[in-house]
Amino acid sequence: SPEELSFYHVLSRVRYTLRTDGFISLSAGLSGGEWTSKVMKYDGGELEFNVATSAGGSFQVELQTPDGNTVPGCSLADSRVFYGDKIAYAPEWNGSCALPLKKGDLFRIRCLLREADFYSFAFQKNQKGVVK
Repeated sequence: SPEELSFYHVLSRVRYTLRTDGFISLSAGLSGGEWTSKVMKYDGGELEFNVATSAGGSFQVELQTPDGNTVPGCSLADSRVFYGDKIAYAPEWNGSCALPLKKGDLFRIRCLLREADFYSFAFQKNQKGVVK
């Protein structure tokens, strides 16, 4: 399955599974936590996260300029709250997250987690080559 890695132990005849990119995660409990990336260079594609929350947990994404200012329309306040378990969650913002990102632009990502595991993120190429 594209959503899991599978291992088979011959001696015990046991099959073990692990979620894709699930070797390690940033975890936050009920009190929550946050993560901010280093400054990155945009090379195109749609931003996706491998994330899982508890039933009462949440995950939100904010985009920032290299100096830590929020990109207009892409703040935590504008971020739609994600609940659930997805290997490729594409964040959404209320209103317009008008990203002027072009190849070579510098930016940062800030994530807010509550009762959640954040495994990885990636930029998947799409036809438009923009972050959604």
